[in-house]
Amino acid sequence: MATITSLNQYKASYADSTDLTVAAETIADAIVALAEAKEGEPSLIQRTVTGVKVAIPAPAIAIRTIVTGTGAEASGCKATPYTINAVENGDKVWFTAITVDGFTFEGWYLDNELQSTEESYEATIAYAGTTPTTLVYEARFGVL
Repeated sequence: MATITSLNQYKASYADSTDLTVAAETIADAIVALAEAKEGEPSLIQRTVTGVKVAIPAPAIAIRTIVTGTGAEASGCKATPYTINAVENGDKVWFTAITVDGFTFEGWYLDNELQSTEESYEATIAYAGTTPTTLVYEARFGVL
């Protein structure tokens, strides 16, 4: 889901007769964007439009599960879903840990923080970042 925000439009004129237009919240942000777009300093920067409504897309979020614990994966312990390429904040995802003889399920971890000790676990996706990411859910197993 995209976030709607208001930005200003800034036009920069350069000595080589090039004009560039950027959308930014402040003139300082516009200067940074212009520096990334073109080498050299503009001879003039002016705000041309205020309050431009801009949709900022939500960052892409993917999900991946991994199995940890000495010998767990090699012995057949599994975690699903293996990969989900696109989820959104607020989506619910079911995770399932599959334990084999000789192992016990210790829990689901995200960023090394325990999320649940249940083998079947429903997570609500919550990502506060602004860049695309893959959230790695760890199914941690121990030897009996």
